[in-house]
Amino acid sequence: MSFLDWLTGGTFAANRDEADRLFAQKEWGEARLIYQRALRKRKDADAGAVERVEKRVDECLRELAKIRLSTARRYLANGEKEAALECLEDAAQIHGGADTAADIELLKEEVEGAVPADQAHELDEEELMAIISGTWSVPQAEEFADLPPAFMEGLVAAHDGRMAEAASLLEQVVAQTPGCRFARFELGRMQIAAGKTEEGIRSIDAFLSAVADDGDALDERVAAHTVMAKVRMDEGDSRAAEEHLMAAFRAAPDNHVPMLNLGVFLREKGELERAKKALRNAMDTMGSMHPDMRVMREMGLTCLASGERAEGIGYLEACLESCCRTGSHDQYDPEAAVPLARLYEEDGELTKASDIFRHLAAGGHTGGHFVYHLESARLLLAQKADEELVRRYLDRAAALARTGEERQGVEHLCEQIGTF
Repeated sequence: MSFLDWLTGGTFAANRDEADRLFAQKEWGEARLIYQRALRKRKDADAGAVERVEKRVDECLRELAKIRLSTARRYLANGEKEAALECLEDAAQIHGGADTAADIELLKEEVEGAVPADQAHELDEEELMAIISGTWSVPQAEEFADLPPAFMEGLVAAHDGRMAEAASLLEQVVAQTPGCRFARFELGRMQIAAGKTEEGIRSIDAFLSAVADDGDALDERVAAHTVMAKVRMDEGDSRAAEEHLMAAFRAAPDNHVPMLNLGVFLREKGELERAKKALRNAMDTMGSMHPDMRVMREMGLTCLASGERAEGIGYLEACLESCCRTGSHDQYDPEAAVPLARLYEEDGELTKASDIFRHLAAGGHTGGHFVYHLESARLLLAQKADEELVRRYLDRAAALARTGEERQGVEHLCEQIGTF
């Protein structure tokens, strides 16, 4: 089955057979999702075949619950009690069988008696440098190695959010080394972030002129045109912004990212058919072996905006299914996951909606954790879930609340707990 066939569905039998293959490979998350897709297409299927698929879904859920239990044990070993407890609650929601419940109860006793972990390890200078330099290309690394120490000091300042200081340091470096190229792009980005937009534009223009014919700087040229497009959009000059996005495409026609960026730009402008055309171009360019889920997400959002609801849901589901494929259930893309959860709720599929928010609440997008915990509590409450579980999410939301409106949202749900 090709990627696009897998994405858009198919018959009951085709989905069942694909899920059977994944089940045999112990790909429980993806197998479960595709078995469920098969069940949505059961209309003319044999009753015995449907029953077998339903049993397979239960087996997948049991195995997924075991994975969450294993993750809970890992968190427990690191002293991360809260994360371990969330994993246990996830396991209980994933599979409600008696054997799973017994395992959860035993591990919960261990967690509640554990000592919390110390504060997170603070990066030392060597680790920070490794992170900063980890994305450099070979030409960038060769240039940066010969620059004065102030260059790295500027990158560290930028990493810490001190953009004015970073821009000042890199201005000194560029003045001292007029032959540098990639450093000018770094300087331009920092100047723009520090509010020195015109200076930043001049720095990036100088970089683009310096690498205009350099085939080893394609990714950096794409990135520079993308930055310039955002600047022009912020200025309200959509024509200049589109010109930069097209220039990025011309610089690297075999790279799908320029077409992805153009698709996002056109969707936000409301030019939905052109956006879909750009995104289809991005799909064709990236191929199906290693699909970029950002393209799937943007196509999903564009389909939804143009009224193609079923197609939009299919693309957004593909983004989450990709996380299941790689085992990164706690790294859902919020830009795909939140709209999908809202759609599930509209369709009355509250369990699916709450599952998504609970994954997000345990994920790495910490800036949204208040919303994710509050929405998890609200949806679990609507399903008449266990009160202790609802309170766990509400307590965490209360701790994360920063505004009066947020605290009011928590209080509103607290008032409802005793009514179900």
